[in-house]
Amino acid sequence: VLINGFDTEGRCVIWNKECERVFGWKREELQQIADPLSVLYPDSIQRAAARQSIFSREVSFQTWHPRTKQGHRLSTLWGNIQLNENQAIGIGINLSDHARAEHELLLAKERYENLVQRIPVGVFTLRQSLDGAILYEYVSPRLCEMYNLSDKAIYADPKAISDCWHEEDRAETIRLTAEARAWLRPMRLDTRAIINGQERW
Repeated sequence: VLINGFDTEGRCVIWNKECERVFGWKREELQQIADPLSVLYPDSIQRAAARQSIFSREVSFQTWHPRTKQGHRLSTLWGNIQLNENQAIGIGINLSDHARAEHELLLAKERYENLVQRIPVGVFTLRQSLDGAILYEYVSPRLCEMYNLSDKAIYADPKAISDCWHEEDRAETIRLTAEARAWLRPMRLDTRAIINGQERW
């Protein structure tokens, strides 16, 4: 947890070890700077907003983007509490690692989507719910095209695909897929489906 404190002159009076670690500024260094908020918030508009928030009588948590000693922009969640007329304390957490992980996950998902949409096969992922039901977590556009179904229809009713399987192949398809899930091993199955009244392999 990040904990700091400022007085009405803008001087830093509290700066805990976590602040030192995250921001790179030692407490003694900030105390020697006449206006420490100027190095934490180089942008004058942000600095003015931060100063106003520090001595606001309303306690609320907001996202702020201060700078580290090295000039890196952080994403932090801060709440300020006015202790008395001359001093306020701020309590916050560093969200930067979380934000970075979310960004990397988003990029990975985009790369996956781009790859899946380029290959000429249907791709899907499944999961089994606690009650044993099988649900589709992802279906590719090509899979929807193959079965002539929308992704919404498949997500809403997973049986929309299995209902297309040929009656003579359905039992074997169910047996092999259940076996693959149970033993966590790959499977291959040549099977038929009835799409728009036509039999397809």
